[in-house]
Amino acid sequence: MIEIVPLMLFLLAIPDDGPGEIELTRYPALFETEEECRDFGERVVRARVTIEHENATLFQIFCEPVPDREEFAKLFDTLSEKRQRSSEARDQ
Repeated sequence: MIEIVPLMLFLLAIPDDGPGEIELTRYPALFETEEECRDFGERVVRARVTIEHENATLFQIFCEPVPDREEFAKLFDTLSEKRQRSSEARDQ
C-alpha cells in the first residue's frame, strides 16, 4: 500500500516597502507531490505580480504536509480535557 501525505501550499509575501505588511496565505487546496504544490505556487505568484503589479514584493513558497491523524487526535483530546475542566469548575 502506498501512503500519500498531502501537501498544503503556503505563500509568504514580503513587500519591499515595509516588513509590517507581511502576508502569509494558505491556499485551500491539497497536492500529492511537492512538485505539483510548488508549480501551483509559482503560477499564483506570477498571476499576483501580473495582475496586482506586486513586482516589488518578495514571495516565498512553502509546501508543508497536512498534520497526521495522531496530531488531530491529540488536539481533540486536549480540547475535550479543557471543556471537561471548565464544566467541572462551573459546577463547583
